[in-house]
Amino acid sequence: MGYAGYIAYDWLEQLRTAIRGEYFRDADGARALAVAPGSPVSLWEITATVQYKIWRGLVGRVEYRHDQADEKVFKIRRPGLVPTGDSQDTITLALY
Repeated sequence: MGYAGYIAYDWLEQLRTAIRGEYFRDADGARALAVAPGSPVSLWEITATVQYKIWRGLVGRVEYRHDQADEKVFKIRRPGLVPTGDSQDTITLALY
């Protein structure tokens, strides 16, 4: 079961900002690799995006995302591939 919501606004023809929020409940623990496989896990995230149309179809984008869970499902490190954290933050820079 999951939900998602999006809000975007074009400030100028070239400049757009957006915020996205998502919630996912993995009732069987089958999709999220939790420390205790088979146990239910709830995950949610919030993402903020700034997009700029640079020139003739060339677009630049900066995105910040925060993921959170009620179990340790992030920051998987070797050896053993065991999750060690219940959150993670990522920043993406894209040019397409």
